[in-house]
Amino acid sequence: MTNPVITEGKARIAVATASTVSKKMPVFYNPAMTLNRDITVLLLTALGRKSMRMADVLAGSGIRTIRLLKELPPSMVEEVTVNDGRADFKTVFAKNARLSKASTRKVVLHNQDANILLHESGGFDYIDIDPFGSPAPFLDAAVRHLARDGILALTATDTAALAGTAPDACRRKYWALPLRNHLMHEVGMRILARKAQLVAAQYDRALVPIYCHATLHYDRIFLRATKSKEQVSGVLDMHRYLVYNEKTDEFGIRDHNKKAPHEHVAGPLWSGPLWDAGLATRIAALARPGETARLAQTIKDEAAIPVIGFHDIHGLAGKAHINAPSFDALIKRLNKQGYDAARTHFSPSGLRTDADAATVKKLLR
Repeated sequence: MTNPVITEGKARIAVATASTVSKKMPVFYNPAMTLNRDITVLLLTALGRKSMRMADVLAGSGIRTIRLLKELPPSMVEEVTVNDGRADFKTVFAKNARLSKASTRKVVLHNQDANILLHESGGFDYIDIDPFGSPAPFLDAAVRHLARDGILALTATDTAALAGTAPDACRRKYWALPLRNHLMHEVGMRILARKAQLVAAQYDRALVPIYCHATLHYDRIFLRATKSKEQVSGVLDMHRYLVYNEKTDEFGIRDHNKKAPHEHVAGPLWSGPLWDAGLATRIAALARPGETARLAQTIKDEAAIPVIGFHDIHGLAGKAHINAPSFDALIKRLNKQGYDAARTHFSPSGLRTDADAATVKKLLR
């Protein structure tokens, strides 16, 4: 039976149908990851680099590579290495490239284990690791073959570990303790960043986040690499602990994991910026109206406020037994008091601001 053809961006591919999405599908395509791929195209376009050697090493249906070929300026792409371990991958990719009318002149096609491919490669300016589960098993090979000033894109779908539902799994895979409250998705993202940074540090490579988003069932982060022992030391100095006090609702960063009554500690984690604010602005400007544009705009606004963590406005209002005002009204109140404030994409009830919890509670009343 012929597989149905779907359209995503400028790509058209044939996919197998299934009642649930899983890695057992003959051609792995997840429609929920459309936004993930949208942001990837926007970010690479916003970077505006030339002649990049790219690698999509867990390609599934190949739709990400096809979209890069179709939607990025031709001058950006020197070569794309596209790979998947499924036995029929080369046939599937060739068919989907034809359906999309995508030229494969710049494509190098592989059908092997992703780690072996990376280790046998000459290196890349952009490496995309988008597995079914954790990216941890691929980090060593990826960081060793990432060019100076290269971009590493990581997707983690094991959010139970990163967001605190499975803390033991987080300790095993990411060498850190997560947090199970309104901050869990930001904490998970910072834990993911630190794990990648630790692996890269072994090879004198510093990885710094330039963009990220936590969407539905996954975390997605982009990190820029530099080869400098001094910068590696600077990155490692930013690995600290986040402490949350459930009684006062205050939170902050510490160098140690000792906790007092009512406190919860997460980490170690990356305590530096999660976004390059200028890049976030360019991505938001490029996005077409719709879900991706709304996400990009929210991230642009919160990226301009370089603080760690955010307040759960509905939670604070509930504790005070009052109705929460609109976010716009609360942001105006905070701005009038001299504070910066914006909504965060990490939580629908979250507000990122440089005001402490006591100040926010006062303005809520």
